[in-house]
Amino acid sequence: MRDKRRGSGQNVRMSTHTSDDLDIHHDADAQRFTASLPGDGEVGHLDYTADAVTMTVRSTVVDPRFGGRGFAAKMAREALDYAQEQGWQVVPQCSYIGTFVDRNPQYAELIVD
Repeated sequence: MRDKRRGSGQNVRMSTHTSDDLDIHHDADAQRFTASLPGDGEVGHLDYTADAVTMTVRSTVVDPRFGGRGFAAKMAREALDYAQEQGWQVVPQCSYIGTFVDRNPQYAELIVD
């Protein structure tokens, strides 16, 4: 889809992708969840560190062009589900994860300070 921005003199490509189009890949060795879209490639990532009992979520980043579509939430859900499967507690160094858990209390039992 193309959108002619008034006064800019440039055509700007507007993506219509939603979180349903998002592919989440987990690289356990790199301790990273990566979000990608068909035709756009990587649009976000969530980085963490882990030891035997704890996952520390360090950052959640989404390309600003794709913000507000639930992409960070989908990565957060994948990461927290993975932590739960591993029997880990979660330390949310990333402020987004704290906010996400406040909105999704089913993950509250995973959180430690």
